[in-house]
Amino acid sequence: MDGIRWFTLPGELSNHETAKGNKMGWFFSKKSKDTAADEIARSLNFSRKLQIVTNRIHSTANLDQLMLEMSGNICDLFNCDRLTLFALAADKKFIYSKIKTGIESDKDLVLPVSAASIAGWVALSGRTVRIRDVYDNAELRKLAEDLHFSREVDQITGYRTRQMLAAPIFRPHSTDLLGVIQLLNNRNDSSFTAADEEGIAELAETLAIAYAQRMKPPAPPTSKYDALIADAVISQAEFELATRSARRQSRDVEDVLIDEFQVALAAVGEALAKTYKLPYESWQPQRKIPEQAIKKITREFTEDNQCVPIDDDGKNIVLLTTDPERTIRLGAARRAFPYASLFYRVTTKREFQQTVDRFFAGAA
Repeated sequence: MDGIRWFTLPGELSNHETAKGNKMGWFFSKKSKDTAADEIARSLNFSRKLQIVTNRIHSTANLDQLMLEMSGNICDLFNCDRLTLFALAADKKFIYSKIKTGIESDKDLVLPVSAASIAGWVALSGRTVRIRDVYDNAELRKLAEDLHFSREVDQITGYRTRQMLAAPIFRPHSTDLLGVIQLLNNRNDSSFTAADEEGIAELAETLAIAYAQRMKPPAPPTSKYDALIADAVISQAEFELATRSARRQSRDVEDVLIDEFQVALAAVGEALAKTYKLPYESWQPQRKIPEQAIKKITREFTEDNQCVPIDDDGKNIVLLTTDPERTIRLGAARRAFPYASLFYRVTTKREFQQTVDRFFAGAA
């Protein structure tokens, strides 16, 4: 056989190449199996850690405190920077933060149940979302044409939100919304995975069961002044008398509370603050007038929308309002100040009127 040269016809393999191919096939098969085994191991590890979190949630009486203590563990589990747990307000028009990490503030984040924010849209639609870049409007429009990412917190803190994973929390065996859980920014700067989405859905279900076992559904407030009764400023019977008196005289109940029942303005303001979960702003006769913002509106605008700007740095505007829900719903403030992020402070009707009178004192 010496001197004979062997040729391989097209489409055929030599014995050497066949043997080599068999070895390479084994190599890639082994690599594929190793990858699959690694993925299974990661999945089992994730499930095991999630079960630990689940067991702790079910074993505690103080769920809010536990969630605050375990927020770091949950962030580690999902390999993310921040966690926010939102609860649905009693009027079902807003969600507010019960637990939030990474933000050094005692103030709640309050978002309308709408497409004005991603968490608000999750509450509105009841859908879980997994977003690669919250600043990518094209990606957001794939979920909803009018969906926006609320950038105010990023602008204030300097933090740049990128990835987001958020899921609704429903009352068990019901479509009644309890809140929203939101995770921000994968630590590897990569998208959250389908496994993460399954995990957050399981966590949301666990939270729903735990809250249902520990809490009775909160009774919806009968009025925005309920905190006056809860804080023993007046009794339920006195409030009912004030309501009847206001109706009989065709007066606002706030005026009757102040004039006839001697409820202090500050007490009314604090009650409003608790109802709307916003800071109360009292009358300040020496307040500096934000002239540039005031020039963009009229006195009639403030009365129709029950809001007036009290601070303006060119990027952020603070609005004083007697009814923030109505102001936000009307949307006139957003149209009047499209260039700025809007923040709200609540006040009494009397103090609001005093502020408007002073700001427009020279107006015709």
